[in-house]
Amino acid sequence: MPRWLSGSAAIGIKRRLRDLGAKQAAEPISFFVAADKVPALEAGELERAEAWAVALVEARAPAAMASA
Repeated sequence: MPRWLSGSAAIGIKRRLRDLGAKQAAEPISFFVAADKVPALEAGELERAEAWAVALVEARAPAAMASA
């Protein structure tokens, strides 16, 4: 589903972090959340989020080791 149709918190979070001085480590990614009484990730989204987090750590690990 296109971001413009579903909405995305990622863009707003990216802007807020940038305004606070954070450097962008990767492109923002959106995850689908069920619109129930208690919001929860849709099926398969937790695995996508975990894979994205692992990729971020792996991409930054060499840079972090070089500056240590």
